[in-house]
Amino acid sequence: MVPQVAVVDPELTLSMSREVTVFTGLDALTQLIEAFVSKKATPLTDGICREGLIRATALPGACADGSDINAREAMSLSSLFSGLALANGGLGAVHGLAGVIGGRTGAAHGAICGVLLGPTLAVNRALASGAARQRIEEACASLAAVLGGTDQAAPRQLAELATAAGLPRLADFGLHPSEYPGVAEAALSGSSTAGNPVPLAASDLVEILQLANSMT
Repeated sequence: MVPQVAVVDPELTLSMSREVTVFTGLDALTQLIEAFVSKKATPLTDGICREGLIRATALPGACADGSDINAREAMSLSSLFSGLALANGGLGAVHGLAGVIGGRTGAAHGAICGVLLGPTLAVNRALASGAARQRIEEACASLAAVLGGTDQAAPRQLAELATAAGLPRLADFGLHPSEYPGVAEAALSGSSTAGNPVPLAASDLVEILQLANSMT
């Protein structure tokens, strides 16, 4: 589904509810982070992601004040860049899990991504080494700039932002812990998970789901 023309006009977003702003903003942020750390990343997608992440610092402002046209312009560009990046560099385990969870529960895609991004970064960071670890650390530094926090605390601060923004907990989507192994197995075969910066086992994906409930 590749459009021939995309009209990106921040004024068209002024009527969006705060909830939709939060969900879509977190999805754009997730797409930028995942495309940047993806093992399918290229120098082209690196540049797109870095520019998008610079503009994503406007996310808290866009969520707090729906009439802030400057914040909405920055997030509109950030969202556009995230789409270009994922189309060329792939995604990761967040979207691999989100596709399965969304299909099972009907929960909003951006809400699922916002809940899972922090825990997924934490698990990837713990498992990664070498160049993959360096990319994850740069992504956490960019995330810290968005959140106004520290690199080390970025995954947990993102989870706290999701909670403060009113995102439901993973359990609130109607997903019971007994379903985690099945969700993990289904996500392993997804094309998005294939781009994750480190290989993940089903047990690692279950850990991400468990963290999603404990970090928020």
